[in-house]
Amino acid sequence: MPNRIIHQMTSPTAWRILALLRLGERPIRFIKQALEMTESAFSHALRKLEKEGLVETQKQGREKVSRLTQRGHIVFSSLQALCFTLGGSDGTLVEDDTALGAVLRDGARERAKGAG
Repeated sequence: MPNRIIHQMTSPTAWRILALLRLGERPIRFIKQALEMTESAFSHALRKLEKEGLVETQKQGREKVSRLTQRGHIVFSSLQALCFTLGGSDGTLVEDDTALGAVLRDGARERAKGAG
């Protein structure tokens, strides 16, 4: 995996965007609102993810919709699995207040729902 992708994935904003998109395509306005980001910061982060081929955005009707590419799913899943492997099933490798920590906690909740 190229170093630039790994560098991109250290961004909490990138993790938060990918975490939202891992569940399916989302309108850009929804992602911006959910992340409570300025237009400028969001656009910058999204462009970086698109440049690395992790996210694609297209216009559907009157709005733009983003989704993870196959590569985005693979990168996100692989790095998430690595964090679980290194930090245990509760994601203790990362601080609880980081975006990745939130993603790991969400994943653990989803797995728990599926098992129950």
